[in-house]
Amino acid sequence: MTQNRGIEHLRRLVRDEFKNQNEHIHRVVKAELLKKHGARMSPQTNRARMVGMFIGACARRQSMTVDQLASAAGLTSSNAAALIKGELKQDDYTDEMLERLASAVGYEESILRLMLGRPSGEEEAMA
Repeated sequence: MTQNRGIEHLRRLVRDEFKNQNEHIHRVVKAELLKKHGARMSPQTNRARMVGMFIGACARRQSMTVDQLASAAGLTSSNAAALIKGELKQDDYTDEMLERLASAVGYEESILRLMLGRPSGEEEAMA
């Protein structure tokens, strides 16, 4: 029994040391990435980029051109192109724009809202 406790104690020490080293490496890498890339790594930019790329993939699946997407969603061609490249910021996505985009590509607006980290709007309907 004493030998089992000793082995278990060793396992915990190794696991904790590994965890500490892993966390240290993660912090160092994250700090370097933030130094190098700065604001481009913010969660808002990533969410907005994800939505734009998702809309672009949906449009391509439906064989829509950028101009067709722009027309269907009530956007300029340059805004539609920026959107599918993931260049729009999270604040650029208004509720009305999300509604038009969802309609243009045949998805629920609530999915796009959730991808942006916003309430889906369905909570109010269920209350």
